[in-house]
Amino acid sequence: MQTIVVANPKGGSGKTTLATHVAGWLAGKRKRVALQDLDPQRSSAEWLARRPALFPQIFGAPPAAKSREVKDNGAQWLVVDTPAGLHGEELRETIRRADVMLVPLTPSAFDMAATQHFLAAIHDYKAVR
Repeated sequence: MQTIVVANPKGGSGKTTLATHVAGWLAGKRKRVALQDLDPQRSSAEWLARRPALFPQIFGAPPAAKSREVKDNGAQWLVVDTPAGLHGEELRETIRRADVMLVPLTPSAFDMAATQHFLAAIHDYKAVR
């Protein structure tokens, strides 16, 4: 199972929008997709609940679900929507399970500076391309 983590410490950077679009695109390509919403706001879980039944299915993975549990449910892809301010051991663990990490970024000086600090911090967690 391939795991895509969408992360940025800045709120409002587009994490949920990107995570739901990626999950929807993969499902549209006939992939078995799980979407895991780690954000307390639960926006991507709400999006999933409102998604029309006629659209290709996306499985909602509970926040506490481990990768093995999600894979055992038949998912080929796991898309993880992370909360703003994710840091420390939670961030380290989330990045450790990622095959791909997407970092959405809005073109403002504040967002670029916050993202630069974030990328420097995660550099020590795992080799990132």
